[in-house]
Amino acid sequence: MNAASSQPRKTSFLNLRSVIIGSSVALFVVSAAIGLFSVFRIGMMNDVSRTIAGEIKAVTILGRMKELSQELRALDVLAHNAHSDDERRRYLADAVRAQEAFSAAWSAYAPTVAGTDEQQLAHRLREAWQHFLAVEAEATALDRAGERELADTVFAVPFQTDAVAFTQAVDTVLVHRQARAFEQTAAADAVGATSRLAVIAALAIAAILTLGISWFIVRRVAAPIAMITRVMARLAENDLAVAIPGGERGDEIGAIAGAVQVFKENMLHAKSLEEEAARVRQEAEQQRKVVLRDMAERFEETVGGIVGTVTSAVTQLQGTAHQMSEVAGQTATQSTTVAAAAEQAESNVRMIAAAADELGASVQEVGRQAERSAAMATGAAAEAAQTIAFVQVLSGAADRIGDVVRLIAKIAAQTNLLALNAAIEAARAGAAGRGFAVVAAEVKQLAGEAKRATDDISSHVSVIKASTSDAVAAIEGIAARVQDMSGAAASIAAAVEQQGAATQEIVLNISQAANGTGEVTANITTVAGTAEHTGAAADRMLTSASALSRDAERLGDEVQRFLSSIRAA
Repeated sequence: MNAASSQPRKTSFLNLRSVIIGSSVALFVVSAAIGLFSVFRIGMMNDVSRTIAGEIKAVTILGRMKELSQELRALDVLAHNAHSDDERRRYLADAVRAQEAFSAAWSAYAPTVAGTDEQQLAHRLREAWQHFLAVEAEATALDRAGERELADTVFAVPFQTDAVAFTQAVDTVLVHRQARAFEQTAAADAVGATSRLAVIAALAIAAILTLGISWFIVRRVAAPIAMITRVMARLAENDLAVAIPGGERGDEIGAIAGAVQVFKENMLHAKSLEEEAARVRQEAEQQRKVVLRDMAERFEETVGGIVGTVTSAVTQLQGTAHQMSEVAGQTATQSTTVAAAAEQAESNVRMIAAAADELGASVQEVGRQAERSAAMATGAAAEAAQTIAFVQVLSGAADRIGDVVRLIAKIAAQTNLLALNAAIEAARAGAAGRGFAVVAAEVKQLAGEAKRATDDISSHVSVIKASTSDAVAAIEGIAARVQDMSGAAASIAAAVEQQGAATQEIVLNISQAANGTGEVTANITTVAGTAEHTGAAADRMLTSASALSRDAERLGDEVQRFLSSIRAA
């Protein structure tokens, strides 16, 4: 490690975390102060606004009370001067509603009264209103009593005087409330002006504080980090002579500078290791060349001896293969001669066997024909018996057909009787039964045709029954003759079977002799094939030995080239 890295870093309480936290806290305090001050001033403005709204409401109610008093005075005058009782009653009803509206307005105004002065003014206003109502009630009572002249006097002087007094009292209260509204407006303006000045001052302080914090961060954080970034870029370009600034700082930037210094020292150490590794590689390369030359010499001696041994063995193998090929050729020639003689003997024996086979086949054919005749006779007898059964079944079916025909004839007779009865009933019905009579006639006609058809069928069934009886007798005679033929055929088949057995014995003996001759021929042929295979194997072994000799030569050449490349390396 160099001197720069060995210097201890100074302890500093202004690390980056402290700077960032302090800056954030300062900005938060200023922002919170501005916010709280703004909230407080906004509350004051809201209070003033509510006060002004109350004054406006009171002024509006007082104006409404003044309008109602004037409306009530006009309604009383109109009721006094009305031309009819209905008109007077209508004006008086409107006057009552005006009084009720005034009472509601007074109820809304009374809670807004504040201060001793206004309470006195409100008291005088209330007295003026009550006096006005008393005069109005007196004038109305005079009108109802018919004292119009006295009523005119009341409306002319006291009524008008009290109305003017009430109006003046209302105007006095209005002036007082308007003055209070102006005072509250001026107070609101003052609060707004001071609030604006205070907010502007606070914003100016916040701006100055922000600029100061920014300058401090740029000076203490951004500039050193930018410098270290440039140094790291030079280190990345393998400039190991660059100095690492900021190592003496006690904050995070000092820690970064220390880490970069360690990185630089590691790079210097790695560079020295690379130089040492290059020197070691050069020495190892020289040692490798010496070892390779020794290995090449030993390899040449070993492989050269192996190649020589293989070449000698291949030469001996080629001679042996030539001898085996010649012996196999002689054996194949002699085997061919013996096989030809054996095949001639086998041919003669097989001719005799063929003749015996033909004789046996003829005898077997005669036997098969005799057996076939016997089987045909037996089948004919069985078919005759089956035919007799079929004819008997046919006779029974003819009997059942006769029964059915008789049943149909009976039904036709009954149908004819029913048709006759229907015709009689239709004749009794007269004109209404004509259609039914026609149907009955047709049914009777159909019944007659059915009877004639059943008679015809009965005659044919009788003929069928007679024919089936004759057929049964004839078929039974044929079956007897067939049984006789079946017995004769069975005797012939037994005799032929004995002759076939003797012939088969002769054929079997001749076949065994032929098979023995064939086995001799096959064995000789096998010997000849084996000799041929042996010759072919000897030829293939000779070819392989030649190829092996060439491969040994090529191996020697490749070994020489390999050794040359190793020596060159």
